[in-house]
Amino acid sequence: MGKFPGKAPGRKTVTFMATKRLVLHDLPGETFERLAAGSGVTEFNALPRVANCVGCFKCWYKTPGTCVTKDRAGVFPKLLAEHDEILIVSRLVFGGFSPEVKAVLERSLPFVLPFMSIRDGKTAHERRRRNVFVLKTAFYGEGSGETVCLAGRMTLANSFNLGAERHESRYFPDAGTAELREFMES
Repeated sequence: MGKFPGKAPGRKTVTFMATKRLVLHDLPGETFERLAAGSGVTEFNALPRVANCVGCFKCWYKTPGTCVTKDRAGVFPKLLAEHDEILIVSRLVFGGFSPEVKAVLERSLPFVLPFMSIRDGKTAHERRRRNVFVLKTAFYGEGSGETVCLAGRMTLANSFNLGAERHESRYFPDAGTAELREFMES
């Protein structure tokens, strides 16, 4: 996160924060390129699909903070720690993320510690890193009111467990819309 301090004569110091955005998505390459053109985001494409988390927990006790499965998803927890806005763009599947996006998110387990704590009366993992970030989700594709509501609730649960400062979730029937581009840029 970049900080740009500036001070005018006789005034308080003002700090401007530069947003570093990470976009995890399952969009076809040309669709993402059209939506993110010139935005300067860090892209993590969930396609082709990565290996699922096998639940071995070695990322907690054998190689702390690092997944033992060696594929491109191994860098994802580090990317989470380096960015202050995480945007997940996913096809809506049964009220949740697509299997491809879900596989990447499962592999973010090294981002949290095995220890649990109670926050706001709920149990959640303690975070390995203390970066402050915002979690935004954009779901697209076919969806009913019920599945869209479920997706929003899942965003809330994910943001709580990952320790996001705040969250926002939106639904877009079509992935290639100007509204989705605006949401990505906001």
